[in-house]
Amino acid sequence: MATLIAIHGIDPAKLEVVAGHMATLGAPTLRAVDMGDGVYYLLEGTHRAHAAARLGHTVQLDLVAYDYATMADLRLCDAVPGLDSDNTFDEILGGAVGGDRLVDCEVEAQ
Repeated sequence: MATLIAIHGIDPAKLEVVAGHMATLGAPTLRAVDMGDGVYYLLEGTHRAHAAARLGHTVQLDLVAYDYATMADLRLCDAVPGLDSDNTFDEILGGAVGGDRLVDCEVEAQ
């Protein structure tokens, strides 16, 4: 069991739609940063992570290497191909933790 820290809170209506799709499509693969001790900051996929946990799916994590000293101010879209986010790593990894931003689920990290 691991704890995923999502990039934002959930929209209940969107979560229902995503869970419906995931029931057919299976577990998602999400990009994340390994913070150690079974904690991962997600760089995408808040609703997919919550839906996977609800359905009992194991979330596949595609780990992104991160170095705070050199990457904190780097925009995600400049560092991770295909990730459409103008947020910097520091904005995502330094965000508040709690409430519906936390997802406890099984993960397999690559």
